[in-house]
Amino acid sequence: MTAVVVLEAAAEADAIIDFVKAQEGSVYAPSPSRWSTKLPQTSLGKVDKSALRARFWSDRDRAVN
Repeated sequence: MTAVVVLEAAAEADAIIDFVKAQEGSVYAPSPSRWSTKLPQTSLGKVDKSALRARFWSDRDRAVN
């Protein structure tokens, strides 16, 4: 699982991962993380999950693990 995180305040990646580990446990801490300034949105203002997934699956012919 990959987490895409949008930072709204000044924070370090390691500090966020350590916080998640302390609150929820190591299982929930995102190891392959992507840091972004904003998420792609549809015309309705919702997160465009198709566009978000396309970033990670564009070099493959099938979107299956």
